[in-house]
Amino acid sequence: MVPSYVHHYLPVIGHLIPDSFIAGGIAQAGLLGDFDPAAASPEVAISRTRAQVLLIHGEADDHIPAEHSKRLHAAAPDHSELVLVPEDDHFSIIGDRTGVIGKQGMAWLHRWLDSDTP
Repeated sequence: MVPSYVHHYLPVIGHLIPDSFIAGGIAQAGLLGDFDPAAASPEVAISRTRAQVLLIHGEADDHIPAEHSKRLHAAAPDHSELVLVPEDDHFSIIGDRTGVIGKQGMAWLHRWLDSDTP
């Protein structure tokens, strides 16, 4: 996924950055963080954390399918909340056209930041 993000967010020069260079950066991150990026598992990570997690995903996302967030939520249903935004994709979701992200996001933040629950 990382090479496609580089190409999307750096449209003018992104195509000049070889995927091997990006792979080297990912490998370096693994060395610095003492983990194997190839073995990283979001499902395992979310199931192990004690933190509350808010997942927001556009249902029309063809870049990263909403099924990914659904699987993450299923791996930690007791400490995650999933907000699916109809008709938004990976990049349009940031506009929050329907206001669902602002409303549900703020409600989630108030629930956990205003709470005495760690």
